[in-house]
Amino acid sequence: MDHDNVVRFADDARPITDDFNQMATQSARVMDSGNEIGITQLTKILSPFDPLLQPNSWLHQNFPVDLNFTYISRRLEGMYLKQRAISLADTLLELGDPESLIMIGLGQERQGETAESQRNLLRAIDADPSDQQARYALLESWLPRIARDDALPQRIKDEVAAVRGTAAAVMQAWIAASRGDIQRVSNLDTALAEVKSTDLWYLDAVKLRADWRIKVSNPEFQPRYAREATRLIDNAIAIYQDKDFYSLRLAAAYVADDVQNLVETARRMLYIFESEVAAAEGGDVSPERRSIIAKMRQVEAMRKILSNLQGDERIAAYKLANLESATNRVVERLGALLAISGN
Repeated sequence: MDHDNVVRFADDARPITDDFNQMATQSARVMDSGNEIGITQLTKILSPFDPLLQPNSWLHQNFPVDLNFTYISRRLEGMYLKQRAISLADTLLELGDPESLIMIGLGQERQGETAESQRNLLRAIDADPSDQQARYALLESWLPRIARDDALPQRIKDEVAAVRGTAAAVMQAWIAASRGDIQRVSNLDTALAEVKSTDLWYLDAVKLRADWRIKVSNPEFQPRYAREATRLIDNAIAIYQDKDFYSLRLAAAYVADDVQNLVETARRMLYIFESEVAAAEGGDVSPERRSIIAKMRQVEAMRKILSNLQGDERIAAYKLANLESATNRVVERLGALLAISGN
């Protein structure tokens, strides 16, 4: 909240003073009783006072720089604030901002509503032909067909030809990687390094940069490139808790024969999965079926890597046993979520 909304929210409530501070006197009691407000409920309570969702707020009226609302929306969803992200898209739609169509299209694609997603992304491009985010979002699902040189609709061909800047470099690298041309991906690394963390294609750029390093087969260079891949991933993880990064980090640690790093990465990955499962079990989030399946595959891949450490004297047996137990719990809970999930 900004100052004006804080004043509105406070209304005529009694001010906190040294002899009247309910934050100090009531907080511990509420937490002990288990009746504290969760982030989802708190966001709902504060939504009428959120300047991000107010069309007439200073964030939407003559702000001194252009805000990347698509990036903001993705960060909100990453913090399990999906409703706030949806409300932001609604606010932008009310303002006639075509960026709302990108956010709506991305959400529809995640839900498997590909046709509707493509229609909205095309509308976003038509409204602002210079918007590379809309264009990349549109073409992302077409990349496998583009890489195979499949026949494409003319409109898609036109949009491929219109991709510019670092988005074009990422698309070229993605296609090269899918064809197994790791040298081509390596040659594009300088361009990939220029991608901004707020760009829609940032995650793909980091994954491509890490992936080709992990796949270097020359034993002389493997450890160095694996460490470089880990640094790239760690920089990205500080911004995005993307599960693919942890899978890549596991692979990098394995290639570098860094047992301690591998075990710590596996532990962190399981912790994140357990937290997400708990949020789903508590009704705070509603994971999509394909997301659950993807997590189960990642956990199984991790289990295979960890199985290669059995008997390794560099890691205590009890640590591996704890990881195995945690892995089994996560798999069981993911399976339960999958059983009750929709299509």
